[in-house]
Amino acid sequence: MDADWHVEYAHEYIQNLYDHLLMTEDMSSSRPDAIKFWPIIRDCYVGIERTMKLLLQKNGQIPKKTHDLERLYQKLQCSQWSVINEYYRVYQSLYGLKSRSIPLDTADKFISHISKGYASWRHILIENDQAPPAVNVGFMLEVWRALVRLVSEYNPPRLDQRVKIYFQEFFEKAERDLWRGLGEYPEEYRGVAPDAIRTWVKQQGGDMTAGFLLFKYNHSGEIRDTSTVVQKILDQSVKSAIERLHSTKEHSPGRKTWRRQEMLDVYSTIHSKGLTWDENREAFEYISP
Repeated sequence: MDADWHVEYAHEYIQNLYDHLLMTEDMSSSRPDAIKFWPIIRDCYVGIERTMKLLLQKNGQIPKKTHDLERLYQKLQCSQWSVINEYYRVYQSLYGLKSRSIPLDTADKFISHISKGYASWRHILIENDQAPPAVNVGFMLEVWRALVRLVSEYNPPRLDQRVKIYFQEFFEKAERDLWRGLGEYPEEYRGVAPDAIRTWVKQQGGDMTAGFLLFKYNHSGEIRDTSTVVQKILDQSVKSAIERLHSTKEHSPGRKTWRRQEMLDVYSTIHSKGLTWDENREAFEYISP
């Protein structure tokens, strides 16, 4: 149990470091990511390796003395590969990164790619003239998150679940604002049903779909199928939420399920490409803005 807790805590700690680094001005942006994020990259490698070995022990296997991530990954069970690829696929559907140097279409290929040379250069950045392969820290952290789910009782949510939880919390706060208004401003709120916001969310198809709609229309206030009072509450709520996301003081300590940087990425994606969630494919999809 102690080992389970250690990998959970280590993952959350490195995730928070990465989130904080994204908020900090980069003084070496002209350098490769392998240098820019080197301390976190190395910790991600170590975390993935040790969590895989812990998972193999839980499977009744004795891991060999190896640092080859691909070899360790190949020894996992098929059902465990499925979970890792599931987390990976959802994450990739939002970020949609395309790179010739980083195979990102499956977790299998990504792990195979980042494993190259790790055993020889893991202690220092470059050894024997062999530089680390190009990596992506966000994808490494998501692979590690899936491994944490497999080895512990803690069930860290996938990216879509993290986004959904954010919007659930958002609409719960908006509902509290509505209830407060019903008590304090009876004339202005006359005729508004106490469950008006929850009804509107259901009409849109749920928390995530309704949240995407609000983020898309927050600048113009064009919220459909709702009363003026409810529209006013939702408009004020989303503007306040976006201000908090952009505030450097808004940080997600501990086991906060949703992540500030990810929600900023969701917000920017909605305005640049449009965004929806395909329940059948379990994937984010870009739509015309």
